[in-house]
Amino acid sequence: MITVAWSALRDHVKALFAPASNRLAAIDGVRALSQLAVMLYHCFFLARISGEPEQFRAMVQNTPWYLGWVWSLDYSVDAFFVISGYLIATLLYREYNKSGSIDLKRFYWRRYLRLTPAYFAFILLVLAVSPAAHPTVWANFLYVNNFIPLAEASIPWTWSLAVEEQFYLVFPALLLLLVMRARRPFLRLCFLLAASLFCAFWVFYTDPLLWQLTPQQIYFDNATFNHYYDRFYVNLYTRFGPFVSGAMAAYLMVYHRATLERIRQQALLFNGLNLLALAVLFYTLAFNHYRNDVSVAYSRWHLIVDRNLFGVALAWVLLATQGPAGLLHPLKQFLGWKGWYPIAQLSYTMYLFHYVVVLFVMANVMGNLQHFGLLEAGKPFPYVWFIPAYLLVVVLTLIPATLLHVTVEKPFMNLRDRLSRAPVSAAPPIAGKA
Repeated sequence: MITVAWSALRDHVKALFAPASNRLAAIDGVRALSQLAVMLYHCFFLARISGEPEQFRAMVQNTPWYLGWVWSLDYSVDAFFVISGYLIATLLYREYNKSGSIDLKRFYWRRYLRLTPAYFAFILLVLAVSPAAHPTVWANFLYVNNFIPLAEASIPWTWSLAVEEQFYLVFPALLLLLVMRARRPFLRLCFLLAASLFCAFWVFYTDPLLWQLTPQQIYFDNATFNHYYDRFYVNLYTRFGPFVSGAMAAYLMVYHRATLERIRQQALLFNGLNLLALAVLFYTLAFNHYRNDVSVAYSRWHLIVDRNLFGVALAWVLLATQGPAGLLHPLKQFLGWKGWYPIAQLSYTMYLFHYVVVLFVMANVMGNLQHFGLLEAGKPFPYVWFIPAYLLVVVLTLIPATLLHVTVEKPFMNLRDRLSRAPVSAAPPIAGKA
């Protein structure tokens, strides 16, 4: 028995470095980079644990221009959502093509098996360490923890897993009932994307506080941040646009591949779309939106529209890199690097563990910077210390993430595929995704 278990663990470790021949290499690259980006963002975000609000404000607003992009890296969660929408929709479209329907029971069972074992194992580990600190953990077990106020939430960074599971619950039935049986399914998907914009707008417009705030006002006041977080940031109805963007890209890939090929052959059009997508990604990711000169009008646009713009642009990049990529060829090569594959495979378990590790590392880094007088008022913030802090976070996260993957996540992936009546891709979820 011990020999069999050891052999299985060894095989699971080897699989981390053995990419499948039919893998979507660019998606693995986006998945890995998104996970690494989330970790970097939280290193900067959790610098606020120094306990000096004005010091944190100065750090954010005085961030050098060449580091301003780090404050947009929470968009990496939206990248997870785009990939989830793309992968899940692709499976559902193919099933619908084959059978004329979607086996919802089978789909829900597969999603539950894919997401839950590693997540529940992680929750039980957290409870074993600090059971009294998590009175609302029942909501995590039910995937409704995004409905719990931030001030009371257990393991709050797993809100995205709740949103994912809620998307999995709603989207297949919505696709079956409202989209696939319509005369123009893609038009229905466009309508869903527009509906996501309307929902985001409506939440802001009907909330007197959010409607009048700038990003920096939201970010630097804890009560206001909690209100924004609970009212807008963690809800499926305000965050489903990137999922739909991924589903739209999947629809074009499955049903209009010939049209995409014709677009590729028209170099001017194809590369124009590529440049437009890159411009949108640059706009959404490259700037520090928490600087002092941001207006209320800009804030509304940024918070209501930008995530959907990001989702559409990234969805196009996923499409463009699934074949001859034109001007995106260097990006396709970069995203397809085999070195991203192990991180992509571990991205879910890394997401589960990373926040705890970041809290530990940044508490020690900020404490030592204060102790040695490097965080005194009037002194420039020593951003260089984020380099060793981040590298330490990555290393310390990889250790438990790998253990959880090979002992829980991968075995249940294999079980899920053995129980499946039809072969499907064994690609891992991204931070609890796909």
